[in-house]
Amino acid sequence: MAKKTTDEESNAPISNIGARRDRMQEGFERLFKLEQEKKDLEEEYLSEVKEEIKKEKKNISADCDVEAADWKLLFAIFKREKLAKEMESEEDRDRIIDNLKFAFSTLTEGHMVDFISVLDEANQKAA
Repeated sequence: MAKKTTDEESNAPISNIGARRDRMQEGFERLFKLEQEKKDLEEEYLSEVKEEIKKEKKNISADCDVEAADWKLLFAIFKREKLAKEMESEEDRDRIIDNLKFAFSTLTEGHMVDFISVLDEANQKAA
């Protein structure tokens, strides 16, 4: 049966109850299949992306000799700083950057890693 959205003659919605039911069932079946296809494609794509993420994390750990717990923390900070820099509000951006700087300054040497010193040393070596 050809899919109709209206009665052919009057351009009005289908008036016959049986035809309307059939059309709805056809439409719902098609929607169901399309939603399943969408879900399957999303899962397939997501699994590929998840695999790439897993591989990149492994490579970071191996290439930089950094434990996962450490680079996860550093990556969280990196993301926060990057998102702050992309903010439209200069005030919000500056507040977040200042909070990050303050958080690093509160780390006490000998009790926690002194990130500021480590970053300064890394920057000096790179220069």
